[in-house]
Amino acid sequence: MSRKGICLDNSPVESQIGLMKKECLYREKIDSLTTLKKVCSDYKKWFNYERISRKKELTPIEYRNKFLKIA
Repeated sequence: MSRKGICLDNSPVESQIGLMKKECLYREKIDSLTTLKKVCSDYKKWFNYERISRKKELTPIEYRNKFLKIA
């Protein structure tokens, strides 16, 4: 968390959490902490390994690995 009044530090994390709420948490019935952990874990795996970005046409992991090979 950043100091009071500096919201730019928190914006990437807040954006990610907002996406997860909209795309995942609000669509499922969560009745226990175990269910919440499983849903969040599944979403994180999908987001990083299966979701294909329209701009890059790669998953985030594929894009990162491609970038690391170049560097």
